[in-house]
Amino acid sequence: SPDPVTLGDQLTYSVSVVNNGPDTATGVVVTDVLPSSVTLVSATPSQGTCSGSATVVCSLGVMNNGGSATITIVVLPSTAGTITNTATATSSITDPVSADNTASVTTVAVAPTANLAILKTDSPDPVLIGENLTYSLLVSNAGPDSATGVVVADLLPAGVSYVSAIPSQGSCVGTSSISCAIGTLGNGASAT
Repeated sequence: SPDPVTLGDQLTYSVSVVNNGPDTATGVVVTDVLPSSVTLVSATPSQGTCSGSATVVCSLGVMNNGGSATITIVVLPSTAGTITNTATATSSITDPVSADNTASVTTVAVAPTANLAILKTDSPDPVLIGENLTYSLLVSNAGPDSATGVVVADLLPAGVSYVSAIPSQGSCVGTSSISCAIGTLGNGASAT
């Protein structure tokens, strides 16, 4: 969860282990070899301990007949595409039905998308020669994800001389070709 997951967001795997009996299982271990396209954030078992980073090994200890345990593994995907994760449970007690000791899940990782729009207005119009003319630019993000590294470029027309550029966030450089590094705009956010 979630599926699909957006790059930059966390992906959570829930691993459930159940002892279907008929006896108590001892030395229960769950091994999860993480896909190369994810980075481990955390691994939290409902009992026992987990260790490792590329391969998560959780020692759950003893599970009575009918007992269960869960492991929550949080990762950060780094590459768009299909991610398949497999976990395997073992015990020091013989398992009469070992076919259900391995489970896999496939998740789709997608690149973030952001729908940027820009609106430009001028004031006053008409303007007298020698008076300040103000251009107002509004850049907005209609999402669904945050837009990072947002830059607004404005090439001033002939016949005007640069006075100033003041962004609501970030900074601007240039005198005839203005470049404003806005930075990040969240879904629904805007800057002027």
